[in-house]
Amino acid sequence: MTKTVLIVLAVIAGLLAFMLFGPLHPAPTPPARQVSVAGEFVVAQNGNRIATEDYTLVYTNKEGYILISQATLDTQKKTTLAQQYQLTPQFALSFYQLGINTQSASQIVSVQPRGGKLHMEIRPTAGTVRTLDVPRRGAFILDNNLVSQYQLLILAAEAEKLDRDFTAVVPQTLSVVQAHLDGPNQVTFASGDKKYTGKRYTLRLGTKQITIVTYKGYLVGLFNPAQGIAAYNRTMFPQGVQYTAVAELARQKAGV
Repeated sequence: MTKTVLIVLAVIAGLLAFMLFGPLHPAPTPPARQVSVAGEFVVAQNGNRIATEDYTLVYTNKEGYILISQATLDTQKKTTLAQQYQLTPQFALSFYQLGINTQSASQIVSVQPRGGKLHMEIRPTAGTVRTLDVPRRGAFILDNNLVSQYQLLILAAEAEKLDRDFTAVVPQTLSVVQAHLDGPNQVTFASGDKKYTGKRYTLRLGTKQITIVTYKGYLVGLFNPAQGIAAYNRTMFPQGVQYTAVAELARQKAGV
């Protein structure tokens, strides 16, 4: 991973004053080094901000998709999550690591492919290391409290590298959840006094139902109306993303 991290750091150094807003389309022969997207997500629950996540997603021919992010949870313990997530050009997992720090403790969560399995591990600074191996086939990491991973999910779906019925891997809890992704369908959303036309995906994670909204290939909104959760891409839409979720909530309660 040393070489990969050096590549990522070199790219990020050139991103400090740079944001790219062109559409994301994984090409068969992209440039050797291509910055895909960088920005910030804001997460709110019932209208109150609960988290922010700064992220950078880089693509290279050799290394594939490299996602680095840092999230801050607005809790009493002031939790931060530092993520490194790498997929091959074909969207197979290469590496996943998440550093979790609170005022009182820290731990490293990681996932590595081992043959036909994914090896999950939680390693606290003090205490017992916990592990779990799960089947690698049909698995995709969607960890807790991180929005940027859904950008990778959409890229994989649009590249037709993700089965619509798949297993969501949740490393922070050493667990898996059966998932199903529907879409895309056309959707209209607002930001400030302007309206935009994008795409809507519906993701079922066990008993949860999440609406994913994209615009020109970018993840711009994530909504879980049953829990009052709404996330938006503040870099692209500083005034937020407003999406009417009343119909979504009604459908979710009806189980359709």
